[in-house]
Amino acid sequence: MNKCEQEAIKIKDILKTNLPTNWDGKECITEMHAAETTHWRQMEWIGWYFQWKAFDLLTMHLGGTVGGAYGNSGFDYHNDCVWDFKAHVSNSGKPWAILNDSLAIEECIAEHGSVGFIVAEGPAFYNDIEQTFKKWHSEFSGDPSKYVLKGREEGRRSRRRKTLFVLGDVVIFRLDTETLSQGMEERWLKGFQQNMRNSNDKPRKGKVQIHLGNMPASLILG
Repeated sequence: MNKCEQEAIKIKDILKTNLPTNWDGKECITEMHAAETTHWRQMEWIGWYFQWKAFDLLTMHLGGTVGGAYGNSGFDYHNDCVWDFKAHVSNSGKPWAILNDSLAIEECIAEHGSVGFIVAEGPAFYNDIEQTFKKWHSEFSGDPSKYVLKGREEGRRSRRRKTLFVLGDVVIFRLDTETLSQGMEERWLKGFQQNMRNSNDKPRKGKVQIHLGNMPASLILG
């Protein structure tokens, strides 16, 4: 068992033991706001909450620091190995989990030999018909962003807001040059977000996404 596999076992045990099962949107956003985190205003709060909590827990129990940056993209955690935190809603009807920028992944693999992903997976519950949660989050966040204002002008539909996430499992795996090529060839990896835009209206870089149900079971660690 190599050092990354050993670290994955420790990581999964720490996160499964210490993370809550039910993540209430209002409570999580309020908690992030009180801690003065950067991303508490984000609509996709589940991923940002997981990134913040997981980093705190792992640095507390294992040590480590923020992962390296490659261009404008970075990785969330680096101890013995480099890892990125992601969240995937299992009942969204979308089996693909979005990973990181494709060039950043390739550069990280070139430097470290591989890169790992730690995915919080579980079902989510959504806003009611009156959009109570959306209204609360908008009021709590204050002035709308330029992206939101532009969306209103364009008549862009607002995505459904997730109000609760139930943590089912923490899925951990690593990619290297061989598995990256294998995944693309076997189509359990593919590109994503070409020609899409961020909340600041700037173009997004192409990312890699993985089909969690079709990826080889041998890749799963922990």
